Amino acid sequence: MSKLDVIIVDGNEQYVKSFTSYVSEKYSQKFQIASFTNIECFNEFLLESPKIDILLVTPTLFDEVLFKRYINKVIILASGNIKGKYHSCNSINKYQIGDTLISSIMNLFAEKNHNVLYESEKKKNTKIVSVYSPIGGVGKTCISIAMSLACGHLGLDVFYLNLESISSTPIFLDCNKTENLSHLIYYLRQKNKNFSTKIEGVRCCASASRHIHYFCPPDSAQEMEDIKVVELKHLISELKELGQYDFVVIDMSSDFNDKNILVLEESDELLLVLTPNRLESFRIRSLVKEFNILHQKQKVDILEKATVIINKHESEQSVDLEEINPFNKKNTFHIPRTAQLISTDLDEYCINMNSDFGQAQ
Repeated sequence: MSKLDVIIVDGNEQYVKSFTSYVSEKYSQKFQIASFTNIECFNEFLLESPKIDILLVTPTLFDEVLFKRYINKVIILASGNIKGKYHSCNSINKYQIGDTLISSIMNLFAEKNHNVLYESEKKKNTKIVSVYSPIGGVGKTCISIAMSLACGHLGLDVFYLNLESISSTPIFLDCNKTENLSHLIYYLRQKNKNFSTKIEGVRCCASASRHIHYFCPPDSAQEMEDIKVVELKHLISELKELGQYDFVVIDMSSDFNDKNILVLEESDELLLVLTPNRLESFRIRSLVKEFNILHQKQKVDILEKATVIINKHESEQSVDLEEINPFNKKNTFHIPRTAQLISTDLDEYCINMNSDFGQAQ
């Protein structure tokens, strides 16, 4: 199926108008939407229409809906006083952020239709950009988040994917959503055809920019360790095939293992983060050796797509940059150390994009 046929039946004309306008503007490639504020008109429509994929209806009007057999998934639009199910139908709070509401709808549809292949129209040629360093604490996450924010401010759509075992995502992004990466990993292993629909149900939208999506971390860090290479490859492929993002930014762990090698191979661009620290030069040179071995064995030239980032750089430092950066890359960038990198807003940590670090992006 190319689009999902969605019908909303609600007596509140203003709500119906706002919802349909939002969906038509932002999700026109995904939904074919129609609306009714009169139940008699809707029942007449049901007699003449083919099957409906999703019906969104208020509790009071639900009881008057005829011919429910024509509807694939009925979802009750509750005002907050209904929890769980209503007459065996799932309910959602109708008054919530648009992207969150759509995610909830997609998630419930995916749970019922395990083997329905849903393909959205491909609009974007998604690029995979990975951020990696063999050394911890060099600023990978700050750079990944700042880059995502900068792209979002330019109107580019970004998916931020954190692959650390102990995720840093909750530091900068709201992770209070019930469903998280654990649910997606489970669904991934079921090998259902509509996995892309489940992604849209689990993902979150950043409060700082509606152009940035992400997953909440799994329930246990061990789940990230247990995920298989083939499963990770499928996840990355599905994010790319969604066709909704300009970039998928992957915040990698510092390990050099099969999963990270896969990410490096799948990436279109690699940001290799270093710091001006002589003590780290041995590990960097070991990484160069591993890259060369990988090139010889698998004919994969990781360095060809790498951009070196020297983070926390201070102009007065006397460190020989060639000593800490043996990659001989012309496209090397320096991000200055700043004392005002992190700020707080309503108990959330934010990257100060007006700092020297932010301007360097």
